[in-house]
Amino acid sequence: MHWRLGASVSHSNEVESMLNVRYRTYADALLEAGYATGYTGKGGWKNQFNKAPEGAGRVHNPAGEVSLPFDAFIENQPEGQPFCYWLGSGYAHRKFKPGSGVESGKKLEAVSVPPCWPDVAEIRSDILDYYVEVEEGDRDAGQAIEILEQKGLIENTIVIIAGDHGWSFPMAKANLYDMGLRVPLVVRWGNRIQGPTVARGRVIEDLVSLQDLAPTFLEAAGVDALPNMTAKSLMPLLQSSREGILDSSRKEIFAGLEVHVRFYPMRSIRTRDYLLIRNFLHTDSYGGGGVDNGPTKELIFANKENPLWRKYYQANFGSRPEYELYDVSADPYQLTNLAGKTEYGNPFESLNKRLEAYLRETGDPRISQKGPVRMLFADKRAASNGDRYP
Repeated sequence: MHWRLGASVSHSNEVESMLNVRYRTYADALLEAGYATGYTGKGGWKNQFNKAPEGAGRVHNPAGEVSLPFDAFIENQPEGQPFCYWLGSGYAHRKFKPGSGVESGKKLEAVSVPPCWPDVAEIRSDILDYYVEVEEGDRDAGQAIEILEQKGLIENTIVIIAGDHGWSFPMAKANLYDMGLRVPLVVRWGNRIQGPTVARGRVIEDLVSLQDLAPTFLEAAGVDALPNMTAKSLMPLLQSSREGILDSSRKEIFAGLEVHVRFYPMRSIRTRDYLLIRNFLHTDSYGGGGVDNGPTKELIFANKENPLWRKYYQANFGSRPEYELYDVSADPYQLTNLAGKTEYGNPFESLNKRLEAYLRETGDPRISQKGPVRMLFADKRAASNGDRYP
């Protein structure tokens, strides 16, 4: 979990993208095992990885040793060389080209607007612009897969396509609601992934976390998981031929936010039926949060005094209680907080105990610290909203 990574948890000018060498990654382990490791684009850590406080001690990016476009990276590998590559698409990250969705031929009337936002043309257009970005990211992934096919590498290469956070809209990015935590996750691995209809693929409904990818990669490569890894490999799920729920022990996932430009620490537990969020700075308004500016965000802010829009402003940017509890089936956009409503069967107590136990087990300072909530990892500039996050 990010709270186990010290200063690396922060998203600020001084500490952003820095990972101390004592925190080993799956790419480190694969490099040591003889793999070539490379990366490009968004993701991993940026150019400051070796300048962190305490002395990061790294000589290359934790995502990989070589920074090259994928085609050049593959061309540089001798035959039979195992490799691990991070392709970080920058698409679907603000800013979007205004009106690009409509220009591409997409129709405003075809958009389904989540009920947490006003259903107006400007927001429909913003969503269509986002869809164009998603398609561009898909194109990049498709080109990489074509290279693997042309080189005869596709059958022996595990390909994973995933998002790293929800779409860059209010109540999504920099939030623990489903629009912020549920991300695409697609896995392809030649004929090693079997199923009842391989042409369509299998749909697995187990609760998984992107943390699970690290031990998955290592197990696939025959490399022992690092001793401090707490996630679970997905290999048993991938090697099964069944669909649906495969591992009954995967009852919950945990998540959290500390800083994404704005300091607003929160933690959550998500089961099949419920989402419980604890806001440690609930005495403050969420404000602009860590969501990049864009038409949807700016329109809601501009109309926050409008009585017809007030509920949207409150849902997206207003004050939040210490605890939020949602029935994710009945309330997929998490708009009705059930915390404190005992007539609902009160799953709050059991969920809160499970969440707190996990945070204690993993050494979360949000649970162990005494006194008021304060900055733990980042410099004070991380608490400011900045020009992009008013």
